[in-house]
Amino acid sequence: SETLAPELTLELAVWQSAVSLNSVEAMSDFVDKFPDSVLIDQARMRLKAMRNRGQQASVELNTFERFDPVRTFEGPARIALLIGNKNYAPNLNNLTNPHNDVLLLKDRLINAGFEVMLYRDADPDTMGLALSQFSLRLSQEPKTSAPVAFFYYSGHGFAPEQNGPNYLAPVGMKLSSETDLIRAQSIEKIIEHVQAFEPSFAFYVLDACRNDPGLPSADGTKSVGGAKGLSRVDWVGGALVAYATAPGETAYDAPDESIGPYAKALAEAISDPGKNATDVFKAAQRAVYFGSKQTQ
Repeated sequence: SETLAPELTLELAVWQSAVSLNSVEAMSDFVDKFPDSVLIDQARMRLKAMRNRGQQASVELNTFERFDPVRTFEGPARIALLIGNKNYAPNLNNLTNPHNDVLLLKDRLINAGFEVMLYRDADPDTMGLALSQFSLRLSQEPKTSAPVAFFYYSGHGFAPEQNGPNYLAPVGMKLSSETDLIRAQSIEKIIEHVQAFEPSFAFYVLDACRNDPGLPSADGTKSVGGAKGLSRVDWVGGALVAYATAPGETAYDAPDESIGPYAKALAEAISDPGKNATDVFKAAQRAVYFGSKQTQ
C-alpha cells in the first residue's frame, strides 16, 4: 500500500530519534534539517534548554493514555487525539473541566469506532510530541484507505491579534509577553501539519477561550484585551473546524459543573445514532446556544 510522503516520514523519524536520544547534537540535527516543521518551535526551545543546562533534557510522557475502539465500522480507520489542559497555575489561570471533557469525549469516540490518544496537562514538549505521535499513527494507514482524523482540545486558547494566528496553551507556560507564545501551539500549524498527511477527512474541535488566560496588556496589567477568544481559521478543504463559541468571544467554563457545556453537548450529539457529522456539530451548536440562553 501507499505510505506517507517520504519527506514527512523522515521528519517524524528524525524527531522521534532526537527526543529519544535527548542530546544537543540530535536536536540540532533536527533543527537544521527541518526549519519549517510544525515542531520547530518545540525543537528550538528544547535545544536552548539543553544548552543552558549543559545536560540532557528529559521529557516525561506520563500524561499519555491510549484507547482502542469498543467497536469498529467498515471504511477507513478512525483516529483521535484529545488534549485536556487544566492545571495552569501559577503561570495562567486554572480551569475546571478539561480533564473530564476529554474523558467524556474519549468514551463517546471509542464507542463510535475511534482509536483515541489522550493527553492531560501537556507541557510544551509533550504537546509537540502528541502531535508527532498522532501524525505518525495517521501515517501508518494506507493512502488507499486514508484514515479519519479527529483533534479535540480543551483548555486555554487565544488570539493576541483580531485576525489570528490562534494559539493553544500548554501547561507550565509563562505568559509575561507575546514573545512567550513560541511555547504555545499554533492552531493553523496543527491543521497544516495534519492535513499534510492527507486524511480522508479531519475534524478540529477547539473547546477553548474559557476565560482570560492572563496575557498582559501594554501597561503590564492583566486584561482580556486582545487575548479574548479565537479568531476564525481560514477554510480548510476536507475538514471541519468547530469552536465552542463564536470568534472573539469567551466560552463559559462552568466552574460549578463537572463537564464543560460544549463537551457535554458534543458528547450527547455523538451518542445520538443516525446523524451524519454535520448534523452532530449542528446539534451541539444548538444545545450550547439555547442552553446558555443564547449567550454562547
